Amino acid sequence: MINTAKSTKNSFTIRDLLEIYRRELTSQEIQPLPKDFYSRVKELVKVEGRGFRKEIKQEEEKTLSEILSGIFLLRISKIVSYLLNNRSIDRKILTVEEVEFLDSLIGLLIRIRGKPLARIGEVSIKKDLVVFLKHYPSFVATDGNMYGPFSKDDIAFLPHVDSIFLQRRGVVTIIKESSIY
Repeated sequence: MINTAKSTKNSFTIRDLLEIYRRELTSQEIQPLPKDFYSRVKELVKVEGRGFRKEIKQEEEKTLSEILSGIFLLRISKIVSYLLNNRSIDRKILTVEEVEFLDSLIGLLIRIRGKPLARIGEVSIKKDLVVFLKHYPSFVATDGNMYGPFSKDDIAFLPHVDSIFLQRRGVVTIIKESSIY
């Protein structure tokens, strides 16, 4: 996993990141990463006086950014490959951003088909518990199911992608995120 001798629980060294990148390059499998991996690495560069911020020069920051982008894109390509080959994806080894990407992609696939997918590996659609802040008409969600109509103060389980969409538009408040059903 991660070289803990050179890194603390909340940070990574360049060596750690290069090792993660090497593992992703040399394996067709998605390697386990902490859920908050990308945000932790991003904080490493942003926060003064923490990690190796003081020693990083502009060129090293650029290299770090390229390594991080490479890790992310490799992992996304593996997620797409898993879906294409109808392979099961263990969400526990994915980061928050990767789960969000996976849910969005599944939602788009469902919308394109116009009905729920028979099976995409053993991937489940994450659902959030939401409360409606105002009336909202019936709609077909990304999981292919019809929801609504809803009145103010109604509570419902909605696919995560739809919950985020409605929350950004001021229609719902998410009470509990991402239960898998």
